[in-house]
Amino acid sequence: MSDYEDPSEFEDSEDEQQIQALEALEKSAEASFDLGLFNDGDLDSGFHTKNDSEDPFQRSNVTQRKGAVDVKCSVIDIIHGRWGTDEPNARATLVVLLFRFDPRRRSRRIASAQLQFSFFDSKKRSRLNPEVVDISFNESLSLVPTKRTESVKTGGEGSAGAGVLGAELSAKISWEKTVEQELTDATHVVGSIDRLGASVGSDNSASWTLTENEAQKSGIPAAMRVGILLKRQTDDDFECGVKIETEVDFKTRIEQLFGRREADDPILFRTDLKPTNKLQVYDAENLGGFDVATVEDVVFTKIRGGAIKKSHGDD
Repeated sequence: MSDYEDPSEFEDSEDEQQIQALEALEKSAEASFDLGLFNDGDLDSGFHTKNDSEDPFQRSNVTQRKGAVDVKCSVIDIIHGRWGTDEPNARATLVVLLFRFDPRRRSRRIASAQLQFSFFDSKKRSRLNPEVVDISFNESLSLVPTKRTESVKTGGEGSAGAGVLGAELSAKISWEKTVEQELTDATHVVGSIDRLGASVGSDNSASWTLTENEAQKSGIPAAMRVGILLKRQTDDDFECGVKIETEVDFKTRIEQLFGRREADDPILFRTDLKPTNKLQVYDAENLGGFDVATVEDVVFTKIRGGAIKKSHGDD
């Protein structure tokens, strides 16, 4: 027999009564403490990302939560410019974001994540909110599909009888059939453009939902890079409200129960700042023609080759 133990089996082998007690504790804590919608990191759960009072505009660290699983969002590029010759009076902004989802302990994972970015005029004029025109992954995608076979049993009962002197003799007849069916599951990414937090005006919000492969319980992708293309009516300052919700594995959720996290500060944008051009050089005078698919990317856990080395004494 091998001495190896599957960590996932080891981690999940709790007594049923203990699980029920933890679930009751979770419900009690949620009723007693206003935890909001966030599942926070257990180390820095009391902190939120703030703007620097001396340099508040366009911070690169959007949010960071560390614990059993780390969640981080960074700004890679911000480009302010013009929409293009077809609408010479329209302004535009391109925002490129990088998300990281990293488990720090074995058998810990993020099962799903909701990422929402809503843009608002700094003077609260809803009709002048930046319009989200295009985003990366603006569709429903299935990534790395897997197949599994499942056995499904069906059956029933009937009766057979005969009338004898007014009485019926009956016997139960039972039958059962096993059907093999092949099921397909995958990691999913769904993007959408909506109007949120404003009763009037254009669509001002970009959001993504990531869900793990239910069959494999392998967590969401380790990293995702996306672009958001905005059309603006003015060169006034604007801001972006950030909301990141995660659903984690049961053990991580229990660790995070008593953490309380304030909302991160909004990202503040100033349109006269120079383009960053870190990922590539952008045409700031024709942003309306930019294809956001050129910056999008999804990365699952990387396996580095050659990490195991032989000692000189090995054959």
